[in-house]
Amino acid sequence: MTNFIVIEKDSLEKSIVNSNQITLTEASIVHTKMHRDDVEEFIRDGNNLLLKLKNGEVIVIENFFTAYDEVISDLVFEEDGCVLYWFDGVSDFKGIPGLEVLLPEAGSQLVSLLPWLAGLGAVGGVIAATHNDDDNSPSTPNGTNSIQVTSSGLITGKTENIPDGSKVNVTITGEDKDGNLISREIETTVNPDGSYTVEVPNDFADGDLKVESEVVDQNGNVVKAEDNLSGQDGLDRVDGTITVDVDNTGHITGGTTDVAPGSEVILTITGQDQAGNPLEQQVTATVQPDGSYTAEVPAGFADGELTVEAETVDRNGTPLNAED
Repeated sequence: MTNFIVIEKDSLEKSIVNSNQITLTEASIVHTKMHRDDVEEFIRDGNNLLLKLKNGEVIVIENFFTAYDEVISDLVFEEDGCVLYWFDGVSDFKGIPGLEVLLPEAGSQLVSLLPWLAGLGAVGGVIAATHNDDDNSPSTPNGTNSIQVTSSGLITGKTENIPDGSKVNVTITGEDKDGNLISREIETTVNPDGSYTVEVPNDFADGDLKVESEVVDQNGNVVKAEDNLSGQDGLDRVDGTITVDVDNTGHITGGTTDVAPGSEVILTITGQDQAGNPLEQQVTATVQPDGSYTAEVPAGFADGELTVEAETVDRNGTPLNAED
């Protein structure tokens, strides 16, 4: 584990951190005796700086790129001979006369900082780099992001120039089984091959669906992607069904699955009138939240044989029918 010394630029308060995660709440100087060569890769993840070490460790400096009252943080490496190197975010270094130039005001604060500088042996030569916020540096290409959702509910994404392990926020919007609009946000991570996957939660009913994703590239850009399902090509994880039954009193009952509440069921009733003539009529029933529906045979039908055919569509617009 590598020790870090964190100096808040405003208060000059010093703390020693022995952890792979450092959280900055003020603009600070983060100092380590670790060599630059120990770091395999510097990664910007939003406002965080990630140091991927050659030994496999990852050190996260949270809020490193956050400006506090227009003052930014700096990372300093102390190597052999007490020579300091100032990391700029893009590995660009230049010489400076002393570490005191890292302070927003080099005047009165320098007096308080001198004991710390002397303790580091930092009065000598310092090689440093300006903290560069040019996120469009050609050495760090912008990331790309794409997303796709299938009718079975599998969401897959593909990224390029996004560090593996980066957080991806996926927002899913659709309807529940009662027809209410719902939205869920799921967090996943980028795999080493640049992909990420998510499953649509079970509380989403079949039908129209929208998925959106956001991820931050190495330049701090938010990279978005979107996909939609609709109509017969919508989410379709449940087979639609319908049943119908008519009893000898003329009461019609039925049930459905994967049919939205409020949907119409058209009932075609075939039989005879009181004079024995063929008679056919249609009545409409409404699907309830539990999937059921009811209707009555019209009074014009005489006792005897009767046929009832029920027709509706499921959430994907697929026709359904049943007969009794």
